[in-house]
Amino acid sequence: MDNSMTSRSCSEWELLSSGAQTWATSGLTSLHPFRPPLLLHPPPTLSCAAGDDRFCLAGWSQKLSLTWGHVIGPLEDEVRYPDRITLIRGNHESRQITQVYGFYDECLRKYGSVTVWRYCTEIFDYLSLSAIIDGKIFCVHGGLSPSIQTLDQIRTIDRKQEVPHDGPMCDLLWSDPEDTTGWGVSPRGAGYLFGSDVVAQFNAANDIDMICRAHQLVMEGYKWHFNETVLTVWSAPNYCYRCGNVAAILELDEHLQKDFIIFEAAPQETRGIPSKKPVADYFL
Repeated sequence: MDNSMTSRSCSEWELLSSGAQTWATSGLTSLHPFRPPLLLHPPPTLSCAAGDDRFCLAGWSQKLSLTWGHVIGPLEDEVRYPDRITLIRGNHESRQITQVYGFYDECLRKYGSVTVWRYCTEIFDYLSLSAIIDGKIFCVHGGLSPSIQTLDQIRTIDRKQEVPHDGPMCDLLWSDPEDTTGWGVSPRGAGYLFGSDVVAQFNAANDIDMICRAHQLVMEGYKWHFNETVLTVWSAPNYCYRCGNVAAILELDEHLQKDFIIFEAAPQETRGIPSKKPVADYFL
């Protein structure tokens, strides 16, 4: 891949879906033996017009059996269709996490060095941390930060770095909504728990209607929080090949009216669960 991805992502911050349908997805794993098909090959129940926007809330290099296709597929699609596909960085789009959950090992196995892995993780540094749909829906992988009250503050974050262990960039990728007041300590060890009052203040200050996020497994594919001011979307069915959950895609029409497409995992025989004893491909 040339510099198309980095040059696009350097200036990218928000998605404007004027007059077109928008599809929001997240956590694109466990879906296909080689690559996530949702962006350009959605489930049969989806009928996407050529001009529709596809939008990923990140987590597309999620954990367990993370493969080359899960990472490079969405990147290729965004370069090929820059006006239709937008990717947002998630907490798993980092050097540390990809070394834990398989992508580092696969690159080493396939190519005999870490060069490809290094190039891909450098691209992660250029991905947007959040996006806005039609000025009304704030999209982020994790959640809010006590260090951020306005959208302009997000624009000032130097995102071209590895995900730090704390601070506003970390919070956007790791925080979760919780039935509490104010801010709470996250059991994840990164980010925060935030309550309905925090969301109300943030949405009012930025004149937005809702926050759309990923980051948490939802058995029904999606979940509303705080009187439909926060939405969690989960697009990886049967997560980790054992959770038994269905997945969802959020559909927005040109008036931001919402609908959900619910689907199940592909049949196990077509999904290609990776072997636990991989062969060194670069020797073949």
